Amino acid sequence: MAAWSKSRQPAPGKRRALYPVPWSRGCGAGRRRESHHPLAKIMILALGVACWFGQAKGAGEQASADSRHYYSTAGSKVAIEGYSSIHEWRAEGNLIAGFLEVGLGFPQEAPRRGQIKARAELFIPVKNLKAIGSDGEQITAVMHRTLRAQEHPKIIFRLSGLTATSTEPSTDTRRKFESTRELVIGGVTNRVSMPVLVEALPGGALKISVKAEVKQSDFNLRPRPRMESWVDNDTVKIQCEWRVAEKSALK
Repeated sequence: MAAWSKSRQPAPGKRRALYPVPWSRGCGAGRRRESHHPLAKIMILALGVACWFGQAKGAGEQASADSRHYYSTAGSKVAIEGYSSIHEWRAEGNLIAGFLEVGLGFPQEAPRRGQIKARAELFIPVKNLKAIGSDGEQITAVMHRTLRAQEHPKIIFRLSGLTATSTEPSTDTRRKFESTRELVIGGVTNRVSMPVLVEALPGGALKISVKAEVKQSDFNLRPRPRMESWVDNDTVKIQCEWRVAEKSALK
């Protein structure tokens, strides 16, 4: 039961406190007392969470200060080439979406050898790829079916790093790197090695060019009947020119 200590009795003429102070039996005058009130516990927990969030936010801001972020801009293009027993074919597109995160001074000040911090993800809408030529409409329809565009509408590239080599043909504004990235086609993911050419453009933009040969069988793109002969040959070439700029430069 709560009781009032004689030393805590109000002086004459002063008002008594509205609530008595809990006083446990056996507590000394200098002994520390902890509050067990539910509201006090909630306040302490909230303060701890706020401190942790502030530390995490500061770490994120520090990481962001050491890197630059780029986003897709106009002027990008992609082409896929192949051939069959009938003729060669080519499909083109002009939509590439995604982001790139690299270190400060990239590519001019990037190391000339070893691993380079870089992260990127970009995707190409399959339905944006159109075959060119007199039979382009027919080849386009076959291509979209073969790539399973209805179920998997995007071709996706994921990059987690770059490698610089001492033999790369580079200039101050044009650098060549090696990369191993994830390539997702038709819902199937494979790791593909390919060279990456990065060129610094006026205004702080970047042009990133990649070329790769991939086998359709690696992505379970099964050949169609001969009337759909664009898949007769297993190997196709992918060329991509991706233009990116920092957010402040996008219009």
